[in-house]
Amino acid sequence: MKRDNHYEAAFERYLRDRGVAVVPVVESRRSYLDETEVKSPDFIVAGPSRRLVVDVKGRQFPSLSAGKPRLTWQNWSTAGDIDGLARWSGRLGDGF
Repeated sequence: MKRDNHYEAAFERYLRDRGVAVVPVVESRRSYLDETEVKSPDFIVAGPSRRLVVDVKGRQFPSLSAGKPRLTWQNWSTAGDIDGLARWSGRLGDGF
């Protein structure tokens, strides 16, 4: 988790206000599963009925840009993000 990212801070606060167990992951160094590098998630969450590996992505509302309307929401998730989440959930076991 990046402490200066307001999206991540808001997500963590939301979970904590609801009493959900949350572990912020410090992303200052790359993580490794087995011998290969993998993108770190932002949080590991253990709720009463679910366990999650979470990577928070911020969004901006579509607006005018250089006089042209931007009418779509952009997907900021990369193939590396999806691969990393899948690998972490597989390593953490059933239920993630």
